[in-house]
Amino acid sequence: MDHGSKKVQTWTARRRSLQHTPHTAVLRESPLLPGLFKTIHLAYLTSDQKSFGTSAGDRLRSIDDLILVLRNDPDSFIIVLSQSDPDGEILSTASCRRYYGPDRDTSKPWACTHHPAPGVDEWELKMVATHPSAQGKGLASYMLGLAEEEVIRRSLVKATDTAQSRTKMIMCIPETTFAEFYARRGYVKDYTRPFRDTSTTFNINFISKILELKNSGDTR
Repeated sequence: MDHGSKKVQTWTARRRSLQHTPHTAVLRESPLLPGLFKTIHLAYLTSDQKSFGTSAGDRLRSIDDLILVLRNDPDSFIIVLSQSDPDGEILSTASCRRYYGPDRDTSKPWACTHHPAPGVDEWELKMVATHPSAQGKGLASYMLGLAEEEVIRRSLVKATDTAQSRTKMIMCIPETTFAEFYARRGYVKDYTRPFRDTSTTFNINFISKILELKNSGDTR
């Protein structure tokens, strides 16, 4: 697939060398934020319509919701694919954050409940979203690959200073949505939690994949 006319950007709190600036404050400064929110919001609505025949509601109600997805964590990152012109529409995005364990509130059905195993560096893929006008062109697979590559790069850096021996990507998806897409890319189901509201009932699959770490000195 030719991405020559498109631009890939990876945003992190460290990108601008603002170590003393809160992560959320740096993200709020980004001119990409309104377009990023729009693309994610439309991608969710389209996905819900295909899976359930109706929208499950505004899962991202505001830009603040988007910022909360990544938390105030300098290890989190967003990858953005946009048209190459200055005002280019954001076509697709992927975001990850390092997973340290369950949040205090695990009552929400989308919340991970497991604890990382010793020696495993876990990363949570928070979302892969593609604008409806750009879907069906392989962008989701492309962005997932970029996210995995970025996680591997960061895990290699951490592995030089710690006893981490494995890197694992985790995420959750509706059982009826994209299960085959992720299975084809090596993800397996770890556990399931039920989701119920007034309009629909389905299971949420928590899936994972062990990422192979390689560096220039690895001759295996």
